Amino acid sequence: MNPLLRILCIALCCVTSFAAQAIPDAARGYADNWRTQGRGEMRWFGFRLYAAELWVGAAAATASANASAMRFDPDQVFALKLTYARDFSADRLVSTSIEEMQRLGNVDAAQARRWQSISLASFRM
Repeated sequence: MNPLLRILCIALCCVTSFAAQAIPDAARGYADNWRTQGRGEMRWFGFRLYAAELWVGAAAATASANASAMRFDPDQVFALKLTYARDFSADRLVSTSIEEMQRLGNVDAAQARRWQSISLASFRM
């Protein structure tokens, strides 16, 4: 499976309501010893849209003597957990995401249709 598509599917599977910090069930089987690499939130004109957590498996970061200096390796398994502050329907979230990818020029029409189908299916798991 295309790595970007795998990332998109895992990220969409990780969409949750506000809850305790834990690796999403949809990502558990991809690696052992998950840990949070970083956190942040998206705001638009001051309104909180979502909180994001980047989770990595044990092999995804290069250890160093200083734990804060660990580096993210996008070629290793990771999961992006998005916790939305507002209700969005799956259809709206997926269509808006695909539109934004197309606007940025990162996806052609055929690829967009495939990702849209896979993404929508992930919400119905």
